[in-house]
Amino acid sequence: MVVKRITEALGSGAMTLLGFAIFFGVFFAPAIVFYAVPDLAYEWTLRAAVWVTAVALLSLILMIWRTARIIPGALLLLAGALDMLFLWVWSVLIVGGSWGIVALYIANFFVGIGAVVAAFLQLLFSFHWDLLWQFVLTFVVSSICGIGGGAILGHESETPKANTTVDAGP
Repeated sequence: MVVKRITEALGSGAMTLLGFAIFFGVFFAPAIVFYAVPDLAYEWTLRAAVWVTAVALLSLILMIWRTARIIPGALLLLAGALDMLFLWVWSVLIVGGSWGIVALYIANFFVGIGAVVAAFLQLLFSFHWDLLWQFVLTFVVSSICGIGGGAILGHESETPKANTTVDAGP
């Protein structure tokens, strides 16, 4: 539904350009993160993920009021997305630092497992248990935030509103 609206609004030429931008972003983003700005990317995504997750968890107090429930839902969904972005940046740095950026591209495009799964396997096979548990905990927190935010927003969109029509009677 949302994709159909975006497609109708942008038209085919703009959607083609958007497709090229996404392809080049997927193809070049790991190299940019690994070679150009590794410390900056890690630090910025970590700070953004921590702050938005903290604000989202604090905003859960707004769940008391029915009309304000969309705010914590949206913040939780945003927190889940930023946590996953941080997890992806961290995965690119882990796999690129230990196996090399070529191994990351092989995992992404030929094996099809992605950077996060490759980083999990790298931490598992290299016996970095402390990092592995941090990695798993970050994944669990981001999944809970994303699923919780989606559930809150989905529930609020399906909640029937009060009937405001007046029945004239027989």
